[in-house]
Amino acid sequence: MQNLDIEMTVIECLQNLIGNKELSHDSELLGLGIDSITFIRLVIDLEERFEFEVDDEDIILENFSTLEKVLELVNKYI
Repeated sequence: MQNLDIEMTVIECLQNLIGNKELSHDSELLGLGIDSITFIRLVIDLEERFEFEVDDEDIILENFSTLEKVLELVNKYI
């Protein structure tokens, strides 16, 4: 999967949870509506879409604080 495809898929996952809010690589996701429930839903959605399992030690808010951090995490697993 190409980087642009990965990014578009991650953005789609996020927008499914927070609506069609504008996202940039440094957007603070907590400020856009990510809470503990949507955080877990995002993890599950990413695992299903990219067919990997996030290690427990990586399921921390810091790894999901911005779009860029989420992309880094996804790229770690694919």
